[in-house]
Amino acid sequence: VVPNTERLVSLISEQFLTITGNVTALADPKLHRYRLASAAAARHAALVTRRYARERRAEEPEDLRLEELDPSFCEAAPQFLQIKNESRNMDEFDFVNDCCEPTKFDSLGNEQCFPEWPSWPVRICCAHHLSQGPSKSSYFAGFWRTLAWSIFESTQSIDEPPIAFESHVKSIMAYHKSGVSLSTELVGNVAPGPLTRFLLKNPEETVMVPHDFQVTKFGNHNSLRGGRPVISPFFQSFTRTFSDTKTSDMIIHFSNPLKSEAPQFQHFLSEGAGQVLHLVRRPSDMILSGYRYHRQDLSAGEEWLKFRNPPDCLSCDHEAWFEIFQLCGFRCSYNELLQNVTARQGLQAEYLRSRWDIVKMLENAQAWQSLDHVLQVPMESFHHDFNGTLRCIARFFFDQKPDQIPEQQFSADLERFLEDET
Repeated sequence: VVPNTERLVSLISEQFLTITGNVTALADPKLHRYRLASAAAARHAALVTRRYARERRAEEPEDLRLEELDPSFCEAAPQFLQIKNESRNMDEFDFVNDCCEPTKFDSLGNEQCFPEWPSWPVRICCAHHLSQGPSKSSYFAGFWRTLAWSIFESTQSIDEPPIAFESHVKSIMAYHKSGVSLSTELVGNVAPGPLTRFLLKNPEETVMVPHDFQVTKFGNHNSLRGGRPVISPFFQSFTRTFSDTKTSDMIIHFSNPLKSEAPQFQHFLSEGAGQVLHLVRRPSDMILSGYRYHRQDLSAGEEWLKFRNPPDCLSCDHEAWFEIFQLCGFRCSYNELLQNVTARQGLQAEYLRSRWDIVKMLENAQAWQSLDHVLQVPMESFHHDFNGTLRCIARFFFDQKPDQIPEQQFSADLERFLEDET
């Protein structure tokens, strides 16, 4: 693969063309040609990874050294980074830490390293370098062990005092296959939904794509890569807000919240700047539901399921992307993959695809378990008692302001809200 091919691949990728609405260009022969070139680079990297694993298992002689990934495919990343950081010494450049580290850049990669996105190099180069650390072990495995220890440790963290100012922000946070569709129905999509109409007196719809924005008293919301791609197709994170036209009240809907070293707006809320309804689900249910759902031939929505250039697995981590698509030589979409493997292989692929979202969900659930202004609702609650769960949610959002409206009016509004939703 020649240098700078990644930029050309990005500009004519299926993802880029779908986002920009240039559907006719999808039939361009160049798209197919560059997709094959990129798939070849991905296969090469996959071969390197498999060869290394085979050598470790067999304990072959040291002279059978690991072949390096073709540097021409990834060399643009440090060059772009150097342009953005002219004073920095590139001898200190660390590919994983500066370009890929998931806790800094989630599954998007550093936009200073990969300015053209979506693209193959983010996945190929990050997956390769994340698995080539000093220990030559999975980055995700190490991260999971750290999280598991924090969840099962018996020691309790010291409670931080809440932020001392009145909150006017109410929010719902959901993850793919853990309440996104339900919370969208509650909050609303183009127009305010029943929960928004119930919580806000005069809701006026304002769709906010997840670019950086400021909210008085609540700090900055830094959204990686401006959230691209955003609403159409919304296969990555997005933030939707509705606000009251006469007060400062607002309701915010977080879908597939990003994990970042820089605090995201949901962290300001969890620290006391607002109320958070956190929708959680049993991980095994998320995986099984995702497998069944993603095997369907969906005619609209979830466009990421059909992408082959590059293939996409939503907010999966880089190593998972690698493991999933090397099964088909990086030439298939996720939907095609699930339809052409056994149920066992498909469930394994869905486990890999969803594990990064599950980690974020568990990490947030563990960190917020003792906070009064965070209500964590398992999705099973809606199955067992749908109306009772909605009543619980409504009461939670008004508990901190019991005198906001008379009880009789609250009860009448609550009944209308339940009728609207059911």
